[in-house]
Amino acid sequence: MPLATPDGRWSAGAASGLLLARPFAALSYADLVHGGKDAIAQHWVWIIPTCVILFAIYVLVARKVMPSREQLPAAAADPAR
Repeated sequence: MPLATPDGRWSAGAASGLLLARPFAALSYADLVHGGKDAIAQHWVWIIPTCVILFAIYVLVARKVMPSREQLPAAAADPAR
C-alpha cells in the first residue's frame, strides 16, 4: 500500500502511523521492548478491565447485529438445503 495516492494526498493510515511513530524513531528495539513491558506493568490495572469492557461491548453489538437462527428465513437457517 503506497503512502501517498497518485495525486500526492497521504493516506490516513500512513499519516497517522508517521505521526504516532515519530517520538519512538530514535529508540532502539531493546528500549522499545523494555519501555513497553514497564508501561504494561504499571498500567495493567487499567488495561485488563478495559479489554474486558471492550470484549463485552463487542459481544453485545454482535448479538444485536447478527440474527439468531430462529430469526432467519427457513431456507437460510437450514444449510443442508
